[in-house]
Parts: sequence; structure tokens; C-alpha cells
Amino acid sequence: MQPASGQLDTVLVDTPHGGALLDASAQLHRYREVFRMVEGAALGVVEARDFIERLVQRM
Repeated sequence: MQPASGQLDTVLVDTPHGGALLDASAQLHRYREVFRMVEGAALGVVEARDFIERLVQRM
């Protein structure tokens, strides 16, 4: 999901000590790259549903 501007402008990082807002260009660039990698590795909707159905059948 892309923000209206098309660019991520703030990241909220949750830690055991509370949240931190990151908004520096270098930090945001890294989070964009990580998000793209995770998004690329994620299953699609149909694949995720099928995977979950297979797991439930094994229970």
C-alpha cells in the first residue's frame, strides 16, 4: 500500500522501550528497500489462502 504521495515519509519503529519516529532520508530509503523485499517475498492473496487451508487440513 502506497501513501497518497507515493513515498514513505515517516516510519514508526516499536521497541521494548517505546516507539520512535524515523524521518531522515537515509533511514526512509532503507525502510523502502526492506518493504519492497518483504512485499516481493509475500504470498499473493490466493496463494496465502491456499497455504492456510493446507495448514488447517493438517491439524
